[in-house]
Amino acid sequence: MQSDKALQTPSKSLSHAQTPLRQSQTVYTNEGRVKHLKEILSQPLIDLDALADFADDGVHPPLRPSVWQLLLGYLPPLQSKQASTLNMKRAKYWENVDAHMTQYGVTDIWAQRAGKTEGGKRTGPNTAVASGDMSMVDDGMKRLTEYNRQILRQIRIDIPRTHCDPALLSQCEFQIMLERILFVWSIRHPAAGYVQGINDLLVPLLAVFLRSYFGVDDVKCYVLSELSESSLRDVEADAYWCYTRFLDPVQDNYTFAQKGVQMQVKSMEAIVNHEMPSLTRHLQKIGIEFLQFSFRWMNCLLVREFPPMLYSRLLDSYFSHGISYPSFHVFTCAKLLIKYSQQLLESDFQGCMMFLQKLPTDKWLPSDMELFLSEVFILSTKLGGTVAPPFAPPPSIGPSTSHSSTSIFLATAVKKPSSSSHPRSSTSTSTPSSLSTSTTHSG
Repeated sequence: MQSDKALQTPSKSLSHAQTPLRQSQTVYTNEGRVKHLKEILSQPLIDLDALADFADDGVHPPLRPSVWQLLLGYLPPLQSKQASTLNMKRAKYWENVDAHMTQYGVTDIWAQRAGKTEGGKRTGPNTAVASGDMSMVDDGMKRLTEYNRQILRQIRIDIPRTHCDPALLSQCEFQIMLERILFVWSIRHPAAGYVQGINDLLVPLLAVFLRSYFGVDDVKCYVLSELSESSLRDVEADAYWCYTRFLDPVQDNYTFAQKGVQMQVKSMEAIVNHEMPSLTRHLQKIGIEFLQFSFRWMNCLLVREFPPMLYSRLLDSYFSHGISYPSFHVFTCAKLLIKYSQQLLESDFQGCMMFLQKLPTDKWLPSDMELFLSEVFILSTKLGGTVAPPFAPPPSIGPSTSHSSTSIFLATAVKKPSSSSHPRSSTSTSTPSSLSTSTTHSG
């Protein structure tokens, strides 16, 4: 069984932790591993369990588009069905665009802002868009329902604020991709709708899929106007479906009151309290609640906390865990906080908040991420592997003069999801268990 295999793997991760990799020798660019990955991908029927097990240690960047599409359940593992599935799903996406945008006359305001018409001819800049008054530049918006109009308007306001390299974000071709995907997703998922922050999560997918056409990791080299319209349409459609599968397990994060975020934060707090109660007590003492700094970590899934290249590496591991990746994410957040415990223990309220708002992860090398993910795996294995949905109830960590007991409901230890918990399956066979902790809290 795969779970038995996972229980035998901590020694491998411990070895990783003891021997950090140099920047030029990361595991996922090793020639032998690249060859092995190509062999997995070349099989007539791709073994998704083997692929997930492989991807958890990192994916060679040129192969990421195919690997992510397979792990997210967008691309079928049967090679003979892949071309027809892509054609069908891409056509379906553009039908949705037509149904929710085109038929109402919603136009490409970003091309207008860049001084381009649909034919590519440069004209004068659109002053209304440039000044931020986007509600009046698109007659199609007036034909939308009030609810849809408000969603589209907020998306247009947020696109220039998206966490993305300005060289890519400033291109009108990229901006309209963001707008259409975010709007269609929001309309197709009314329980969640559009929530500020989910625009950031779309960027890594688009960047990885665009890499297939430009052949380099640096998005500053991506000039989308050089690509054909059909290529841009394919990238956009692929990104939409993968984005949908990416957000499916965390939709509760974006529904009313964002209860999913709150439960994840409480689970993270319980893990940190179990591993390092002194850190929890210090944060309480100086008046910091976990929700104050970790809301963004859960809402944006750490996309703003790591450089793009390292975040793509993190997504390799997330996607390898299938629909259970939100649990691994909680352990990742807990370990990230523990990693910087020394700096936090030595700081006051202002110092901690400033530090947590801008972690020094921008200076990390690939080897640092490999070591960190090994540590996350060790922590998750130690505590049972996966926070079972629904997430743990809130622990009693408030100021008290007596001991309080908290529980973290965890699933059985698994490094990778079993076949029943991968995106291609809708049920999970993990068995919940509980881990009780007891700590003393000071006021």
